[in-house]
Formats: sequence, structure tokens, C-alpha cells
Amino acid sequence: MLLVDDNPTIKSLIKLLLKEQEEIEIIGDCNDGSEIYSFIKNYPIDVILMDIMMKKVNGFEATKQVKAINPNIKIIGLSCSDHLHYITELLEAGADDFLSKYEITESALVNKIKAVV
Repeated sequence: MLLVDDNPTIKSLIKLLLKEQEEIEIIGDCNDGSEIYSFIKNYPIDVILMDIMMKKVNGFEATKQVKAINPNIKIIGLSCSDHLHYITELLEAGADDFLSKYEITESALVNKIKAVV
């Protein structure tokens, strides 16, 4: 799994919550959507946890790019904003699911990841 978020606190929290999950391995993390290509080119990524609000390349555009390169990679969007239009736009870009950052718990993350895989 690849973690893409520009907030180091969120990345640390997700890594902490998932570290005991033997079936989920975080292969790496990116600070921005522009860094994803090198990971999916060099590592077998099956799931991406993707923040949607990033400065250089946002999650909407990054999702479109990832799906164009490899439509089999599952993408779960993450955001502090759970407005319906953001979720709709992300799903239309090709994301497989969405999780509000306010709902991040170990069980919520594991359930979302298992649901898309």
C-alpha cells in the first residue's frame, strides 16, 4: 500500500494504526500526487490511500493519472472535507472509496482497505 498525504501527522497516525496489521504493508509514502509515479513504476502497489487536498498535484488529478497508468490499483480518498461534491468528484476521477479523516480509526482503515481489495 502507498500512503499519499502532505500532512506528516496524518501519515504518522495511519502508519501507527496499521503497524500491527500483518496483511497490510505500507510500502512507502508520498507528500504529493506528483511523487506517485516513481512508486507505482518501481513497486507492486495494490492500494493507495490518497489525500485529495494537496498543493502540487491534488488527489483528484493524481487519481486520474494513476487509473490511466494502472486501473487495477485501488484508491481510497482521504480528506478533512466530507462535502458531497468532493466525494463525488473523487469517485468520478476513478477512486474506489472515500474515508473522512475525522473517521480514521484502525478498524475503519482496515475495513475500507479490505473492501476495495
